[in-house]
Amino acid sequence: MLTTSTMRVRANFRTNRLLQTLAAGYLATGIVTAIHPLHPDDWLLENLLVFAFVPLLVLTYRRFPLSDLSWTCAPTVPNATSHHVLKKRR
Repeated sequence: MLTTSTMRVRANFRTNRLLQTLAAGYLATGIVTAIHPLHPDDWLLENLLVFAFVPLLVLTYRRFPLSDLSWTCAPTVPNATSHHVLKKRR
């Protein structure tokens, strides 16, 4: 069941498969892109906001719940992946 911003009942992280899948995808993408980037300084600068805001989202998950659509549209994975792929092609 997908959640929306107006729902009163929210699934916790243990039962929400979508959030578990997205978290695993974010983690896997972060690890893959961190392995031998062509420009480590650029990689770090591109991901500083991710390092700052992902823990903030995790810590405020219960107090400020986001809808599943909001979690799905988070630009972290496409951003990190596209920069890593584009740099390899140069």
